[in-house]
Amino acid sequence: MNYPNILLISLDELVPSRLGCYGNKRKTSPNIDVIASEGTMFLNCISHATYTSPSHMSIMTSQLPSTHGLMLDKNYPITDVRLAKVLKGLGYSTVGFTGGGFITGSLGFSDGFNLYDEYKKLGGKDAPVITERTLKWLLENHKKKQPFFLFFHIYTIHWPYNDRYYLSELSENSSEIDRQKAAYDGGVRNADIHLEKIFSFLRKEGLIDNTIIVILSDHGTVLSRPEYYFANNGNCLYDEIIKVPLIIRYPKVIPANVRIERQSRLIDVFPTLLELIDPSLLIRDEINKLHLMGRSLVPLACGKPDLHNRDAISETLYWGPERKSIRTETGMKLILTPNPDDVRITEFPDKARVDTPRYELYNINDDPEEKKDLSSDMPDIVKMLEQKLEPVLIKEKETLAKLRFQIIPNISRKIKKQLRSLGYI
Repeated sequence: MNYPNILLISLDELVPSRLGCYGNKRKTSPNIDVIASEGTMFLNCISHATYTSPSHMSIMTSQLPSTHGLMLDKNYPITDVRLAKVLKGLGYSTVGFTGGGFITGSLGFSDGFNLYDEYKKLGGKDAPVITERTLKWLLENHKKKQPFFLFFHIYTIHWPYNDRYYLSELSENSSEIDRQKAAYDGGVRNADIHLEKIFSFLRKEGLIDNTIIVILSDHGTVLSRPEYYFANNGNCLYDEIIKVPLIIRYPKVIPANVRIERQSRLIDVFPTLLELIDPSLLIRDEINKLHLMGRSLVPLACGKPDLHNRDAISETLYWGPERKSIRTETGMKLILTPNPDDVRITEFPDKARVDTPRYELYNINDDPEEKKDLSSDMPDIVKMLEQKLEPVLIKEKETLAKLRFQIIPNISRKIKKQLRSLGYI
């Protein structure tokens, strides 16, 4: 069977509202905007973690962090499910060109890849080199009959935000939030410029319409709440950090210029790709045995009936007490902190400074900025949603028990330096 190519693009720490196609008035992303106009945008896609490793592993496994086990950036995941493994088994050439760091191969991200290239320089401004390596591989391999799965990941947008392109627009009286957003938007623009080179190559070589293009991010960042600037990003579950862009272009199946309001999740990407490749894959025994937790988004994109429950669960164990959230399709969202004073798991207790109650309940439809906590006014809703999170808490305890007996991979000094430059250490 002649399968299409797949280009999976992850722009680390990208808030959807900073893209032009998602509403940014600055022209930060003209090239991404074109891809969006030629495909389908999912306006309410939710990530399952607030930092790089567990979120990307959820994309690659279609499992929650408490299930795949990569929760603290220190251990090898307990699952052997990988998107790249499945695609390699279907005959794909599987290649990754990444920013390394917390998606390094030693954490299980290289499993299933024929080539997994990591850029391990400092600072995270990695787009030029990773783009060059990607184009070189495409140039040398695109004429082969074998389809490719290419995973492209960069930290160019990621903190520290120091791109100065838009800073000249500001005045001396501009707020710190405005300055953060301007510097951040410069990073988005920079990433978009480099993606144009890849898109142009695919168009020039006649590959673009036979390539499934997916653009997403692992998590966002909190730009509007100074108390949660990067140091505490990993320990909050507000929409600004768990809501991510998701764009899919594949004109043979996915309609152009469509915007989906209904909630979607990063765990849905894996089964979506399988259905786009070959709808029969989703009913094969070997796929069912993987226990994918996501559901294909193809019916939503194509305007077909979809009865799947797409409530979204997000998790964090980082930089403070454990937190879980559930964001329902009806717009109610519970953030649960089971033990608000317990920071025993955190690596960085000095960064876990933001106090939080046990429960926070928001009606996203009426309060998209999550300013009005309804937990005291709606205890029955809190109880119902907490019950939905109980299986996740139980699964997490089981997973953590298994991890106690696992050898933690040694992160090299070079990677530690890179992580320090990105603000993680």
